[in-house]
Amino acid sequence: MDRTVMWMQWNNLGMEQLHLANYPEGISADGVVVGVREGKPFRTRYQIETDRHWQVHHLKVEPLDFGQPTLALSSDGLGQWWRDGNVPIPELQGCIDVDFSATPFTNTLAIRRLALQPGEVRELSVVYVSMPEMIVRAMPQRYTCLEINSQGGLYRYEGLVRNFAVDLMVDRDGLVIEYPQAFRRIWSVEEPR
Repeated sequence: MDRTVMWMQWNNLGMEQLHLANYPEGISADGVVVGVREGKPFRTRYQIETDRHWQVHHLKVEPLDFGQPTLALSSDGLGQWWRDGNVPIPELQGCIDVDFSATPFTNTLAIRRLALQPGEVRELSVVYVSMPEMIVRAMPQRYTCLEINSQGGLYRYEGLVRNFAVDLMVDRDGLVIEYPQAFRRIWSVEEPR
């Protein structure tokens, strides 16, 4: 998989471009999000590195507006997290996946890693990063596989703290096509390697 994808926010006040590359050791995602939150525009770049099983090992979130520091975290892929390479973050203990508020891509991480079959349900705790505020915390979520077909599938995503649920339509790579009331994909291309 070597793809470039673009999403537009449902309200047309933001968009994202993501480049996703598959390497022998894992997956590399590099995205740029521009949007408006509470009447203020923001620009953010993020990078995520996973192993071949879609377990996150490194993440970096870099606000492109002045005044906010870059967030860089690393993980063993089994639920241990560190800031600045060696400072443990005990409040994130047990989190395997990450979820960034400003992109639908991070839903792909859990969808691919869990590889649920129709009817299967899994609860998990994720490293949640609100963007552009850059607040990091552990959040409980639930994924349910509703359908898989040759074109992709349908998954119910639930944010358990907010009592929020939405059905995500994804393509065969687990990338979101439509996230109702939040994001819709407007462009995608698979690039030769």
